[in-house]
Amino acid sequence: WKHLPITSRHPWALPAAIAAECAHDQNHFWEMHDLIYANQASLSDAAFSSYAQQIGLDMTTWQACLSTDPPKQRILADENMATRARVDATPTFFFNGAALVGAQPLDSFLSMIDAAQQSAMTSGADAGGYYSAMEGQGCL
Repeated sequence: WKHLPITSRHPWALPAAIAAECAHDQNHFWEMHDLIYANQASLSDAAFSSYAQQIGLDMTTWQACLSTDPPKQRILADENMATRARVDATPTFFFNGAALVGAQPLDSFLSMIDAAQQSAMTSGADAGGYYSAMEGQGCL
């Protein structure tokens, strides 16, 4: 998972990402993520606070985190990575450097997985060194 809050279309995207990152600090990223996505039509600071309570976060710690730099820096790092990878839409999935953009049927994912597996098997790189080799080629 990498953040790419598209604030021009979703004004609550950045606050939602920050709320999720602060939940991550307490090992509850996915619970916060799921509540945010299930309730996209009613996002607000009060809603995020309610979600944090629902998943059992330490509220004092979570609220203090919201205005600190570390979660924002992690989100900015993700945005910079997206820029370097030329990602401009969500969701975007990568399979050994090949992108699959947008909501896609399961068959599209399976096809990409099969192609990535075949590429890895024919690359000649051992399993432990495959990703290093891909990085060296600018694929990751």
